[in-house]
Amino acid sequence: MDTCEREHDRCRPSKVTRLPKRVLEVGSADGSQPLRLTETNRKPARYVALSHCWGSEKDRSKYRHARLLRANHQHLLHSISLEDIPPTLRDAVIAVRKLELHYLWIDALCIIQDSAVDWAEQSGQMYDIYESSYLTLVATKASSSGEGFLERPPKPMLTIPYNDKNDTTVDGQFYLSRIGQDLSSWDSVDEVNWNTRGWTFQERLLSKRLLHFSCDGLFWECRTMDRSEVNQPGRESYNRTKWLLGDSFEDIIGPTEATSFDRSYERWYKVVSNYSSRDLTYETDALPALSGLAQLFKRVHAHDDEYIAGLWRHDFMRGLLWMTYDSSKAVKTSKYCGPSWSWASVKGRFDWPSRTIDQHCRDEFTGQLLDVHIDRSAENPMGAVMGGHVRMLGKIRRLTKVVKPAEWGAFLRFRCDLFHEDELVGNGSFAIDGNGEDADIWMLQIQVQKENDCYLPYHPTALLLRKLDVSSPRFDRVGFAVLENNKLDFFDHCDPEEFDFQ
Repeated sequence: MDTCEREHDRCRPSKVTRLPKRVLEVGSADGSQPLRLTETNRKPARYVALSHCWGSEKDRSKYRHARLLRANHQHLLHSISLEDIPPTLRDAVIAVRKLELHYLWIDALCIIQDSAVDWAEQSGQMYDIYESSYLTLVATKASSSGEGFLERPPKPMLTIPYNDKNDTTVDGQFYLSRIGQDLSSWDSVDEVNWNTRGWTFQERLLSKRLLHFSCDGLFWECRTMDRSEVNQPGRESYNRTKWLLGDSFEDIIGPTEATSFDRSYERWYKVVSNYSSRDLTYETDALPALSGLAQLFKRVHAHDDEYIAGLWRHDFMRGLLWMTYDSSKAVKTSKYCGPSWSWASVKGRFDWPSRTIDQHCRDEFTGQLLDVHIDRSAENPMGAVMGGHVRMLGKIRRLTKVVKPAEWGAFLRFRCDLFHEDELVGNGSFAIDGNGEDADIWMLQIQVQKENDCYLPYHPTALLLRKLDVSSPRFDRVGFAVLENNKLDFFDHCDPEEFDFQ
């Protein structure tokens, strides 16, 4: 940590570090200074953040008292008993004291959990909280707040007596233990419950420095170096962003020279695709749990763009082309999480196959975004949305029949045959199996599709829409499609129409 602070230019803060709205003053081990919550007025100071798993609903119920609530707010400002908080939180306090630092931020004790306004406001500060923390402690080994992370399980030891032949007064014992695995593999960080959770995704990416407490030992990550407690020297920072597939972490957190418009947004789609594989306890957290990374992306790559329920206005047409990995496993969110054209409206893993387009292929997007109406949270404009629609201009045509064949072709994502007046015009798939098969289905052209395009049939060029109102042009998104090679003129004689996209 001292080396990082002294030598790593990438890891130094770009501005004066200010405390979050609330932090814990960790006090002293001897009790002369109590552990307590404090309102900071955002004064400048170093602090440590904790990244951890809350656990199951049973775990949450067990430690329900160990949360900041409106009823206990004033009491926690006076003192907090270390014995009254869960082991994971208790270990974090002990670790910060050992590091001789004074302030600790923990979500459960620094956000008023029964205040929707405070929760929305503070969830919108995740970018600042984790990016500005001097260090993020990660309870990597703990699947819940009740497990703790400081205690190491005992390992079998081999005792070897030692005697100095040249000095009979010198003797003792060597203690040897076997390392459980090659710690350079990082499996005890990457293949654990903590690394499957939705909120921890941005916590890991936003933090400048992370210290992981895993079941196999300590692991260090910063923007310059990865290191475990047994490997010397460390290696260039890579592990937390190996899924970027060729991009470096610097490409996400900072602008690079000659970054093309398309390349910048492809990075966003990589981020969201990876995030979509994570688990959330509350489905309504889908946008809030990514809002910190959305703020970072806007600051670095899209400062003049508008964030629209998980997509970006300047790349909206391509953003609409998200595909579910497996429509049989995807489900509609039970509560409203976003408009149908937003990936946040579906629970399941998805990606944007258009980001795999060969560099020699040129995207020709059609359609126009005319107006945006999104009901956003005032406290976190990049977080949850309560409603919304867009007004679009595009070429749309009604389908007369959608048929799911008994056997699918080689590309399982396109599971349905699409017909217009008894002629097969394309192939498509519903984002969620069965969602719209008996409805009034239309096709919206997103890209001009040409014969033998080099990126087909790997990704869609059109969307499947469901008409919501017989008397007015109101649609929602239910799937995606490609045209048959002999029907590439399907939209040629179709005039663009204005419609509402819910």
